Parts: sequence; C-alpha cells; structure tokens
Amino acid sequence: EADARAFVGRSASGDACARSFREDCHGKRCCSQFESCFEKNSTWATCQATCALGASGSAPPWDPNPDFMPWTCKVVDADAAPAPRWRSSTASPSLYCFMVTLVAGNEPELVRRHLASGSGIFGCNAYDIFSEREMVVGPGPKGWIRSTAIGGPMSSTANNTRDFLRAWRKVRDIGAYKDHAWTLKIDPDAVFVADLLRPKLVAHAIDTKADAVYFKNCETWESLQGPLELMSNAAAVSFFDSLDRCYLVPLMMKVLGEDWFIGHCLDHIGARYIKDYDLLDDQWCTKRKAKCGSGMVAFHPFKTTESYEECLHLVQHEMATAV
Repeated sequence: EADARAFVGRSASGDACARSFREDCHGKRCCSQFESCFEKNSTWATCQATCALGASGSAPPWDPNPDFMPWTCKVVDADAAPAPRWRSSTASPSLYCFMVTLVAGNEPELVRRHLASGSGIFGCNAYDIFSEREMVVGPGPKGWIRSTAIGGPMSSTANNTRDFLRAWRKVRDIGAYKDHAWTLKIDPDAVFVADLLRPKLVAHAIDTKADAVYFKNCETWESLQGPLELMSNAAAVSFFDSLDRCYLVPLMMKVLGEDWFIGHCLDHIGARYIKDYDLLDDQWCTKRKAKCGSGMVAFHPFKTTESYEECLHLVQHEMATAV
C-alpha cells in the first residue's frame, strides 16, 4: 500500500513533483492534485492530503522518521496553491453541514476529495469540520480550510457517542447552525450532493423555524441513519439546548452509536419525525451496496478515493442528463 500511495505528479513545467509521503518537498514545491506540501519542521516536509498539527499517539505509517515529534503543518508555498473551481453556495434553503473525521487512515484523503470537488459538506451554505487535533485540509474558495479540534482519542467503532458529544458541543458553541434552515451531519465516507437535497426539502414545505422536525432515512430499522443526519432549524436549536440533559438519560448512552443518541434525544425533547426513505442509500441499512445515481441525495459507504470519485461521477452524470 505504501508504494501505491507514493504518487508522483507533474508541475506546470513538466518536472516531476515530490513523491507523496516519501520525499522532502521543500525543494520541488510541487505535489499531486489532491495534496499539499506540509512541513513537519524546517528540515522535512512531505506531500500529503491533509496535515494534523501536533504529535500523534503513534507515528503515521508513512512517516520516514517516526520520532513522535509534532508537525507544524506549515504549507510550503501556500499562496501558490490553486483555489478550487467551486464557490460557496448561496442557494436556498440554506444548509449548515458539519463532519467529524479522523486525522489518520482513509478519512483525511476522502475529505480532501470532498474539498477538491465541492461535494459533501462543501456544497452547503456553511460548514465545519471537527477532528481530534486541528487539521489543515486544503485551499478553499476563501482561504485554507482547517478543522476544529475536539480532543481525543477518537474511535472508529460504532461505540462513538462520547466522541460525537465533543463535536456537538463545539457545534453548539460556534452557533452557525442558528443562521440556517437545516442542519446536517455528513460522514466522510458518504457521497452527498446538496443540490439534490434542496428540492426534496422544498417539497416538504416545512416552516423550519417553527417546526422541530428530523428525518428517519432507514426503512429497515425505521431510524435516523448516521451517514446523513438532517434536522430543521427549530429541531437543531432544541437539540443543542437539550444536549447535556439528554446525556444524563441512561437510555441515550446505550452502546448503539451516535445516531441512536441523536434520534432518541430528538424524540425525548418532542421533535417530530418524517419518514423519507428516498434520501440515503446506505449499505448498513439496505444490506446491499449503495446504488449511486439512483435519485437519492447521499450514498454510503465509499471508503477509498477511487470508489468515492466513481460514485460522485455517476451521481453528477445523472444530474446532467436529467436537465
């Protein structure tokens, strides 16, 4: 796997860029399309998708000098990095979207692909990323995108409610959700296209400031499924106001994952739900692989950059041919 990840791109002059994860990019100052040159210190910098500040509990597998020393994550030639071609959305209804991601493994590379294509949370009107440590993701329309640190360690298992409590409290403290009609949580390995969701929400004709409503999106379990968690402004205000009270209810903290918590908390505070099973195609709900381009707005899971891009391409092709 290490060899496969050592991608070599080309600069505008045709010269080979630094090899991903393996070669110091201070001198070449050139990385592949979905990477940037991040410094560990003044003597070492590598091309990689993202960079988490500080020191990890275990050295990344691609680190040629696993000394557990912190990374500064200074971007070499940051001003020369091309901004993405997409622009922040002003479409209606307005969406506030957030994501919780690990700083190691496959998720950072997936998040960088979201950013490059303007898909996932970046198709929303406002967005935030949360991770164990602050992470530099890449160049956005208005500057470099960074995650907000929520502390760790973070778990990659289904028993992740306490991890998400830290993220939800940050969402509450930032308060951006109050300014938007809908609040969404999107998983890093979910293909989500905001422009497909907006007309479906309009069709429901919901007064989002008065009606506290959320969507159950898994028919198998008649539940809210984690890859796409969607609630109205009124529901979000009630949820974040009641977050710490829900935490004290023993039922909420059963070992069934953060989507169990959020669904039962919303029920506990009196939010109503709508069953809409045309929003999310999730393998863990349907017990089959998600069918990209099937009229849904989100598809899950796609854990490699290749499978993510293939699915996104199918969805975009369907959108283009439907016009």
